[in-house]
Amino acid sequence: MIDFWISSGHHLLDRDKAGRLMVTDPFLKAYLARPELLPPEDACAAELRLHHELLMHDPRRPVGNEEIAAIDDPDARENWEFMIAFRNRLLAAPSLEACYLELARGSAADIPPLFMNQLAQLVLRNALDGDDDPFVLRAAELFYRAQRVTLHEGALLLADAETIEVHEQNRHASPLLNMLGGPAVTELQVLEEKNACSYFGRSDAFD
Repeated sequence: MIDFWISSGHHLLDRDKAGRLMVTDPFLKAYLARPELLPPEDACAAELRLHHELLMHDPRRPVGNEEIAAIDDPDARENWEFMIAFRNRLLAAPSLEACYLELARGSAADIPPLFMNQLAQLVLRNALDGDDDPFVLRAAELFYRAQRVTLHEGALLLADAETIEVHEQNRHASPLLNMLGGPAVTELQVLEEKNACSYFGRSDAFD
């Protein structure tokens, strides 16, 4: 079986008898290792202690509001508030699919869109497990990745918005590329039958 969307972290999750995704400690620790939650060298003792205890010991342990309030940096406090609220949602739900459904039905006010997109990717990855059609998988990306749409020779082309942004930044950073101009989308391949098999080796690049 060909793997895809490895960066989603689907391999860190368990599955129940019905095949639904179940939260694991390694999965939660992967979130704690994200750059937004890694304390900088000058972080206060409260933030360092909280991060260490969750990452190194028990990522499921209750975190009180007073622990987050004790963190000096306001941006760090906000990140932790979002993270703990999201973690608590995951732990309270019987599965990731159930958690996503609950949030999608209107209770996602305290959940950043990034987390919702990541949940959608995981739910789709599980639903499409074993699917070897690159066109289906590329179409599924539309449910969790913003796209840019353009009309080219009578056909609609969709490209990953973040990938396009990176290409544009690289072009503007280079005087030569900036002078040559041209839309950044021309640097991307269009998915066709002749190159479809390459999708699996680059599925996490969204290019």
